[in-house]
Amino acid sequence: MSRSWKSFLAELKATKGFAQADDIKDLIEQAQKDPLGFLMVQGEMLEMYLEQLGNGEITTDEFKASVKAIRDLIEIESVKMSPDSLPRAEHLMQGIERLMLASLLPKITP
Repeated sequence: MSRSWKSFLAELKATKGFAQADDIKDLIEQAQKDPLGFLMVQGEMLEMYLEQLGNGEITTDEFKASVKAIRDLIEIESVKMSPDSLPRAEHLMQGIERLMLASLLPKITP
């Protein structure tokens, strides 16, 4: 039986003291509710990769590469975004870098 990405983050918080678990959850949920469809899809992709990681379907290296690709894609697409959407895109890129790459990966990498 597979577990949800939220369960995976909750387990990391409980067993490894990963305090940023709630911040990652908030980041993804905000992206999934974003009025810009592009950012919403990126939030869904982040959810999918976290769930796959939590279920052992992808390695930490595959997760890292996938999340970096999302970050890079957002950066590329941001040049086409409206001034209203740009701060939300930057927030998502910074969250990916700070929360997922700099904080989460060290907790899960053997």
